[in-house]
Parts: sequence; C-alpha cells; structure tokens
Amino acid sequence: MKICAGSAADHSAFVALLNAACGQDSNKFLTDYGGVISCGFKGDIYIPDSNEECYRLLSSVDSSDLLTYRGSGHSMHGRSIPSTRNRLLVTSSLRQVHFQEPGLITVQAGVQIGVLEEFLNRLGWHLPVLPDAIKAGPTVAGYFLAGGFGSRSEEYGGFWENVDSLICCHPSHSPPTRVHHTDDLFWELSGSGGSLDCFISELNLIIKPLDVSRIYPVGFTASLPTLQSDTTKNIVWFTLFVPLTDQKQLFRKYKSVLSDLSKVLHLVSPRRARIRFLTRYPLFLSEFSVDLLAFSVGGIFRNGSVQCAATACQIVRDLADSVPTSVQYHPSELVLEDLRARAHVY
Repeated sequence: MKICAGSAADHSAFVALLNAACGQDSNKFLTDYGGVISCGFKGDIYIPDSNEECYRLLSSVDSSDLLTYRGSGHSMHGRSIPSTRNRLLVTSSLRQVHFQEPGLITVQAGVQIGVLEEFLNRLGWHLPVLPDAIKAGPTVAGYFLAGGFGSRSEEYGGFWENVDSLICCHPSHSPPTRVHHTDDLFWELSGSGGSLDCFISELNLIIKPLDVSRIYPVGFTASLPTLQSDTTKNIVWFTLFVPLTDQKQLFRKYKSVLSDLSKVLHLVSPRRARIRFLTRYPLFLSEFSVDLLAFSVGGIFRNGSVQCAATACQIVRDLADSVPTSVQYHPSELVLEDLRARAHVY
C-alpha cells in the first residue's frame, strides 16, 4: 500500500494527480469534477494495491477516525473531498478485471468505466450501460454509487440493472460482504452517492457480446491502465427525472428559466435519456415503477464562485419544484444541500 504522509511537495504531487483524473488543474486544493467545492487537504492518502489491503485498513479504523473514499472524482457534490481532519482512501490502484462465466466479469472498484469499455470492445464485448461521451470517466464503483445511466438505458435500464453483485465492507465492525442484486442493501447503495459509510471493493458486471464476438476468455485476468481526463473545461450537469407522461410539462418549465440559467452558465445543448424500468429503481428513484426520462441541463460556470454555483442550484431546485413528479439527481450532481454543507471548506 502506498501512503502519502510525507513532504509537502509529495503531497502536492498526489493532489495534482487526483485532480487531473477529474479534469481539474491544481496541486494545492483537492476538488472534484464540479470544481466548486475544494479543500486544502494535508492529511494521509492511502492507495491500496489489493482488496485485502483495503480490508485491513478498514478493519483498523475506529469510530473516531474519519475516512473518505475516492475513485476518479467524477462526482460534483464534494463527498470525495475529505475535510482537513480526514484520511483519504483512493482506489486508483484497484484496476483488475477477471472473466468469470461467459457474460460475467469481476471488476475492481478503481477501474474507469471508459477504459473498461474500450478493453471489452477489443475482445468483442461491451457494457450494456455507460455514460455518454466519455473516454476515461468515473470508476465502476463510482458509477454504481451514482445510480448511473446513459443513452443505452432505454434498452438495458440503469447501470444498476447490469450489476449482478458486489463486495462491500463497513469500517471497523464487519468483514467484507457479498451483496446481490436481490438484496435491499444493493438498492440502498446504488444511487447513494457515497453518503453511506460503506466501501465497495469490487463488482460483478453483466456484459453483452458485440455483433461479432470472439472466444470468451474464461479465467483471464487483466490489469487496466488509468487515464487522466481529456477535458479542459468540465461541463457541469443538472439532471431531473420525470415519468414520460410529464416530460412536456418539464420542457415548458425549462424554457421559462433559460434566461436566468444563461446568466450563470454558458449553456450547452440539453441531454435526454430514457430509462427503462425493469426490476426496481435505486432508493432515490424508488417512488417510480415506470419508464423515466432523465433531462440534463449543462454548461460551464461563468465564474468559479460558490455564489454562481448556488444561483444555478437554486434555479434548478425551483424548476424541480415546479414539476411535482420530478426528482433531482443528487447522487452525482451538485445540489443546494451539498453546497451549503461543504462550501465552507473552499
């Protein structure tokens, strides 16, 4: 296990690498993809090389310790950013993929989903669901915790429908536990956005063959590389979920706030993704049992101030409130509550 607890120069180098993974350029303040919440973090950084090292570290943590988990930092809510008193566990060295029975792979938490998709494509397979327009992107554990979805969700549902099981561990008081798709804890973790004190070390993912599939490499294990983000200006997204029957109402309300949003964001074209309902939804969407539309408003902040972000968050909150059946995407994106709770570390 690599531990960064040494010189200020070493610490700054680690912070710069962590920020680069989510498209941010700073060796002073640790931030995430959103770039709004940050912290002058000087605590210990742990980078385990194996699941077993993670479990040993977690078993040594007592109730007075504060441990933050971080993959590639592709969320925007600040939960992957420790306070000045925390220690940080980074999954960037957990990058192994193992081929189980045909159509099922075991993937360690730190594998970036874009890197995994490219690797699988070379073998004639693909992930049913992944984020749109990504090269490296979030880690598989981060995407699961975010309640991930994408353009293929119209056929395959959310990412949660394509995870067979996972192994998680609670600090200090339990051994690693396998959690299956049918377990309630599975649905509490999916879409929790890292708000639960539970570490995911690996996931069993369902994969699909491409049109022309090669021989499935049962038993093969590979270690995948890590890629830095290739973006220079991160687009921040604000997503609302609504039943398909209410999408026209949402579009009308959105047009009414466009002028206000454009004052704080350099807007890009909105995204729409239909999400097929298959078995159930994660807890944050559990009120629904029908297909949903995910409508995402995106842009680049006109300035990097907390106030600018707060104004955008308030506009989106008001938009959500104007459509009674809508739900905001808080497991991955920036919402008012997270900004108010964490902006003080800036």
